[in-house]
Amino acid sequence: MAAVRLDLFGGFTLSSPDGTPIPLSARKARAVLAYLALADGRPQPRDKLAALLWPDSHAEQARTSLRQALSAVRRAVEGYPVVLADADRVALCGVAVDVVAFEDHLRAATPEALEAAVALYRGDLLEGFDAAAPTFDHWLAVERERLRGLALQALARLMDRHEQAGELDRAIACATRLLTLDALQESVHRALMRLYDRQGRQALALKQYRLCRIALQRELGVSPEAETEALHQQILRARRQASPVPAAPAGMSAAPPVAVSGAPVSAAPVVPEASAGAGPTAAPIAGAARAAAAVAPGTPQPRHAVVVVASVDDIGAHAAGLDAEQIHGLLMRWRERARALAAACGGTVTDEIGARLTVVFGVPVAHGNDAERAMHVAVGLHDGVRRLCPECATPPAVRVGVASGQVLFAAAPPTAGGAMTLTGPPVNVAARVMEHAQAGETVVSNRVFLALPGRLEVEHLTDVSMPGIPEPIPLWRVRRFLDAAETAPQHAFVGRQAELVQLAGVAGDCLRSGQGRVVVIRGEAGIGKSRLAERFVALAREHGMEALRALVLDFGVSTSGDPLRVLVRALFGIDAGASTEARAAVIAGSIASGRIDDDDVPFAFDLLDVPQPEAQAAALAAMDAGARQRGVQRFLLAQVARRSTFKPLLIVVEDVHWAERALLDCLARLAAATRSCRLVLAMTVRPEQDPLDSAWRAAAGGASLTTIDLGPLNDAEARELATRYRHVDEQLADSCIRRAEGNPLFLDQLLRNAAPGTDAEALPGTLQSIVLARMDRLPESHRQALQAAAVLGQRFSPVALRHLLGTDDDPCEALARQAMLRPEGEDYLFMHALIHQAVYASLLKSRRLALHRRAADWYRSRDLTLHAEHLDAASDAGAAPAYEAAARHEAGHFRNERALRLVERALEIVGDGATRQSLACLRGELTLNLGQPAEALKAFEHAVALADDHSQRAHAWFGVASALRLLDRYERALIALQHAQRGAAAIGDADMLAQIESLRGNVHFPMGDLDACLTAHQRALQHAGVAGSALGEARALGGLGDAYYQQGRMVTARAHFVRCVELARARGFVRIEGANLPMVGAVDLLCNALPSALARCEEALRIARRIGDARIELLAYDVMASTEQQTGDWAKSQAHAERALVLARRLGARRFEAELAGRRALAIGNQGHPEAAEQLLDEALALSRDTGMRYSGPMILGFLARTSRDPDKQRRALAQGEAILAQSCVSHCHLDLYEAAIEVSLRNGRWDDADRYADALQAYTRPEPFPWAQFLIRRARVLAALGRSQRGASQTGLRAELMALRKEALGAGMLAALAGIDEMLRRVHTAH
Repeated sequence: MAAVRLDLFGGFTLSSPDGTPIPLSARKARAVLAYLALADGRPQPRDKLAALLWPDSHAEQARTSLRQALSAVRRAVEGYPVVLADADRVALCGVAVDVVAFEDHLRAATPEALEAAVALYRGDLLEGFDAAAPTFDHWLAVERERLRGLALQALARLMDRHEQAGELDRAIACATRLLTLDALQESVHRALMRLYDRQGRQALALKQYRLCRIALQRELGVSPEAETEALHQQILRARRQASPVPAAPAGMSAAPPVAVSGAPVSAAPVVPEASAGAGPTAAPIAGAARAAAAVAPGTPQPRHAVVVVASVDDIGAHAAGLDAEQIHGLLMRWRERARALAAACGGTVTDEIGARLTVVFGVPVAHGNDAERAMHVAVGLHDGVRRLCPECATPPAVRVGVASGQVLFAAAPPTAGGAMTLTGPPVNVAARVMEHAQAGETVVSNRVFLALPGRLEVEHLTDVSMPGIPEPIPLWRVRRFLDAAETAPQHAFVGRQAELVQLAGVAGDCLRSGQGRVVVIRGEAGIGKSRLAERFVALAREHGMEALRALVLDFGVSTSGDPLRVLVRALFGIDAGASTEARAAVIAGSIASGRIDDDDVPFAFDLLDVPQPEAQAAALAAMDAGARQRGVQRFLLAQVARRSTFKPLLIVVEDVHWAERALLDCLARLAAATRSCRLVLAMTVRPEQDPLDSAWRAAAGGASLTTIDLGPLNDAEARELATRYRHVDEQLADSCIRRAEGNPLFLDQLLRNAAPGTDAEALPGTLQSIVLARMDRLPESHRQALQAAAVLGQRFSPVALRHLLGTDDDPCEALARQAMLRPEGEDYLFMHALIHQAVYASLLKSRRLALHRRAADWYRSRDLTLHAEHLDAASDAGAAPAYEAAARHEAGHFRNERALRLVERALEIVGDGATRQSLACLRGELTLNLGQPAEALKAFEHAVALADDHSQRAHAWFGVASALRLLDRYERALIALQHAQRGAAAIGDADMLAQIESLRGNVHFPMGDLDACLTAHQRALQHAGVAGSALGEARALGGLGDAYYQQGRMVTARAHFVRCVELARARGFVRIEGANLPMVGAVDLLCNALPSALARCEEALRIARRIGDARIELLAYDVMASTEQQTGDWAKSQAHAERALVLARRLGARRFEAELAGRRALAIGNQGHPEAAEQLLDEALALSRDTGMRYSGPMILGFLARTSRDPDKQRRALAQGEAILAQSCVSHCHLDLYEAAIEVSLRNGRWDDADRYADALQAYTRPEPFPWAQFLIRRARVLAALGRSQRGASQTGLRAELMALRKEALGAGMLAALAGIDEMLRRVHTAH
């Protein structure tokens, strides 16, 4: 039995026999283990391994590196003796390797063995691995291709076997996987078409042909082979022959009886045609009956209904003198009249009680203009009742109330008489509305009034309140119901031709001038923004431009649908369905050609969804949110700029009102680029949600901007659109144009809904009615598929839809032919967001929740955000934890803004308990990462209030302390850390204790409590060791280095800084490495190793720029300014100090600002501007007083003394500095003040003072002397002694020592110290 298992397909996984993962993070150690594993036990020469992985190192150094790598392997597999080695060779034993097993199975070649082999092939060999060794990487590339080829052969053999055996599903699975590995195998595409066809899934077969054609054209520039084309035509012919011919309508049929509010009531047969009265004739009912019959009996369905309640007013008074039989006859005639009128208008009569009856529209089938139909019935009832009783003394009058809204209806089975139940507020509302009408009047609710814009002449009657309805309902008394021909236009018309001319001018101007422009197309939903944008794309291409498009969606978007990713794929010519290998190949080619800069490589991997190599992932992980966003913007702008140099470019981004802030910022940068690139950026947006405000326009950098506000189509444009629907006659088209009122989406849907032979009045008047009417014409399976698709979102995957439906059938093409959907790459998109909303609203709540749960199951392992959103929509108790998991995933990929949005939604729906507390902590962490410490403090304090165990309290209080530290509230931070420590200690959480002590040390540092700072970091290191936390250890080592540095113990400090950097570098803690490199440089400076100090800082700057860490950059420039101060290059010192000063102000680091302002002033003074320098030093001193004199006060006072030419001011400054040093200051205050005091004393000939300050510096550095201080002390004493002495033999030894000091200064590059030495040598020489 093998001791350990090593899986190399798809990555690198080392595990124990029981499956427990064994960590091995060192890159070269992994490479050595993998190479030896593939040797299958054969010993490998050490020299070969060393040359393979360390080709640039000397032989001995390479062998040493190999020994270290093998040691790392042994430590990882400690207890399992798998590494066998002697002086010359190395081998493995007892390791089960998936690649070796894969090849063994292939050699066996039985069907079972082949199945086992392809099951082992989970991806390329060491997928995503980069050894940073060219020789090894070349070997790896060759091995990958060899093994991939073997996997392709095995899959092809299995596919053929399964097809011959009739195992079609298994054959399809093999073919699909083959195409995933190599999308250009045309024979496999044909096999998949053939397999789908044999299953009767011709739609998928035809789709596979399209995918084949696209892949061949894109990658090879060729068309499919003749054999493929012939198979395609064969499938097409077979499909046409199998298509059934629709049956003709069977004729008119009665509408089924309806019961209101759950009480079935039989209704009399419907009269097919009204005998009198106004209104439209009845629409054919056969389609409605079929649609109703398709619904499962008893299953309730939500519908939008219009309800008419009418009553003959006081019939007894009007029928005075009539007997009971005559009154009964009058009521029967009234009911018959009402039934005929309702049937003529497509409604259903219910609740015939006495003189009152109810007519319902939109149930069971929507007509689209149900409010209009209801008003025709109301008018007809008023007109007809007067002729019903010629013998009455006065004609009877009717009171009518009309209301609309959502109802639930359920059809009973035919055995129950075909009755239906109807429940919902509109029924009761209509009755209340009717009660407010006087005899002969019609009163409508506000919804009905709004559904018929311009059709009703009304006056406001009153507002009524009803139980269960939150807002009062306005009621309107109808004076007149206008015919459509009488209705005035409701909107101002704006022509489209003028906009097209304007857009063509924008394209032409870009081509002529070489400069771009921003175009914003604004308009309400459905007004035609997308169509105008489509036409702009066509115009641009006609003018010779390249055009790219991306769509912003508000729900249901996976990572691949992100607009920036869509644009980047388009810029590189990558299809949305391209494999990871294909995308990686594009990146590799672009890097080789110089198209992608080195700094942009991580962002190319990220935006093209290619797994990051380990080193890149570490660098990306170290970046803050702002740096990553800037990197993404830089990369996108660079690619756009490059692309536009070859061909002018149009980028269209639709529905920007849904965009998140990060995308808006990127669009602003693109807008700014139009000033210098041949780029036109066009965006569509809804005016009521327009995010392109003044701040956005300012960020766009003054780009030329054209705004086009779209209004409704004019009559000519509407007629031009109508002519494209050849099945609609002129009279019907005229009716559609009037009803659409210029809204192109409404007009489009009206015209599509108009079928030959249908009643003109059946055409819808609102989008909701349009969609419901069109849905009712679909087969039941397609209607249910459309509703399930609406649950997935405006954009969805057909695979996900099939999962929701539990079927292999793909209804998307059929729904696309019905103009409900349109293909969007591999996905489908609802034709308009409002269609999606209308379909979604047609779902019964119970079914909607069930579908959301199924969708959540589908996305569980595919997209954590969509998984959480669907659980939320399903009102599932697991939604909040799912949001938390999704937020942590997003945060782990550095999308902190998106993670914060998910957390905030989770907090809205979660109850009390552990999840809410965890979410509050996570919100604090995210806001802290986003640079919002005040918001983070609120979140962590809320988490403290919710905490109910020690662990929760420890993490919450730690967060509170972290936020308080950034807010400079140090005393409160220390109190919070005491609370956190109690919680962590109670549960023995050593890692948490290490974090607490590290933070405590960082809090003590700015407070000047140096002993407490040191003690805290020492405890942090102990806790990290107990916890086995490398991150905690690195953090503590850096903290200890800071503590020792600020105590003046530079030797010890350097040892800790170097250990910290080495550990951070080995473990990939990029941010910690970068933060401590400047400190290594600082101690190198104090060791008189000035070139090394500058080199360390340059290295830190490279890291800072790569990950976008301004604090690291600030530290590096600070140390470089100090170093150039010692070299005497005051111009460079000033430049470095000024760069650091800008960063300090941006970060709000006021302690650093005071220090850097002082260094800048000193440099200015030493370049011949002492007066200006003095003024700047006074300002720096004032800032230091505000932030704490013990951090930078003595240093700035020393600089003031060096700069001033006033002896009294010099003495006061030095005396004040010494007084502050007595209060325990950080080390650089001691060093800079004593250096300044010595220089001032020597310059003024105060030799005793120079000796005294040298003594003070020696006393301060006595615990750990270091070269810089020793040199300064010796120099001061020699210069002072020479200054005191006269001619005599005693000067000979001093001169020799001074010459030695000069040589030492020159060797170290400390040229600033030479001036005093050379001046004294001249004086001594002159005296002699």
